[in-house]
Amino acid sequence: MKRPLLFVLAAAFGLSACTSLDGKSAREMVQISQNRLLKQDYSFNFNGELRAYTSPTGQGIVKQVAARPFQARHEPENEETLADKQWDSMADYEALSRLEMLREVNNIGGKAADMLQAYQGAQAYLSNAKFKYSGAVDLSRKKVEVVPVLELDNRNEYHRVSFPMLLDGNDFSLTVDFPATFPLITGFFVEEPMRRRLVDEPLKVLLPEEIRTGLPLNHAAEALLKANAASFGALPPEAYTLEKMDAFGSKHGARYRVHYVLDSHNRKLMAQRFAEVFDAEMNRLQQTPERGTYPQGYETVRQFLADRINPQALPFSMEKMLGSPLYNDLYFDRKGRLKAARQYVQANGGKLALNVVSETVYDRYGKPEFTFRPQAGKVITWEELKQSMEEAGEAAKRRKNLSD
Repeated sequence: MKRPLLFVLAAAFGLSACTSLDGKSAREMVQISQNRLLKQDYSFNFNGELRAYTSPTGQGIVKQVAARPFQARHEPENEETLADKQWDSMADYEALSRLEMLREVNNIGGKAADMLQAYQGAQAYLSNAKFKYSGAVDLSRKKVEVVPVLELDNRNEYHRVSFPMLLDGNDFSLTVDFPATFPLITGFFVEEPMRRRLVDEPLKVLLPEEIRTGLPLNHAAEALLKANAASFGALPPEAYTLEKMDAFGSKHGARYRVHYVLDSHNRKLMAQRFAEVFDAEMNRLQQTPERGTYPQGYETVRQFLADRINPQALPFSMEKMLGSPLYNDLYFDRKGRLKAARQYVQANGGKLALNVVSETVYDRYGKPEFTFRPQAGKVITWEELKQSMEEAGEAAKRRKNLSD
């Protein structure tokens, strides 16, 4: 089966063919799960929730769910300055210029916890906020749906805002069904009949023609997916631990729970392997170029990714800057299929800790259901909206000239 462009998006959910995980090490379980992603587990539904709250430092999320305390590595920092280094590109220089400024920022999460302790209203508001998300992935149809929802449930007020989105790899489009505030505000900058259409029709944005036809997007997606799967193998066996099943995993039918910590050291190892495998895959795929691409397209894609995922541009400590590494729990069934995942951080302030936890559940493998189904011919294209705004601007100028 030819790998479609949207195949890579499934990698963002950490999905993963082996008959059984019984007797396997934690690292082998993760690799088996990733192999399932490449071969069979590429169509599914997902739903989850991200929440943030404060707690006494000794009663945070890490103490509640982490298998063991995280021991930070004390590695010597690279003291080389921007002036001392030889640069391969201006992009490298600019990226590390920004990162040098980030080095000076310490424990943002802990400082936020201290601020929330002083402002109880903000603390209560944050604790009652929920960010939910759901969606579907069907790579046989080259479609991915994501529905983010923000809920604020506080004293004497309630807000719920959702943004259903559909990414379609058949025409490389993104369709978004905005909440009512979008037509409310945008309606002042367009003329009829666009005002009326904005009330009921979603907005559709297409990639520019030169990108859709000139760049090897499907090959790039295949290389990205393989690079993502390979990056998990960059961590040493001791980075993954098999832990006792908890209530969250049991609730969703998991048999195994694998824990790992994404600190600065592990993040750099994964980034290095990701970059290596992506470059190698693009070189291999370029031997039989994707139809319709221009000769420089492969190098353009490689450079675009190199400027954004550069292992050399990871010198600062994420846990030092945020006040916590990223903890991860992956929950598998006996065959290695991902059933759920949890990610969390805990940044300690003086007396309070800021806890952020995301929990995601995966189901309906092979038969995903989509809830956002925009009708053909009943969407507003970006070009139509832009033209209507330009026409409204010209009409306003004419009215002003007449009044003068």
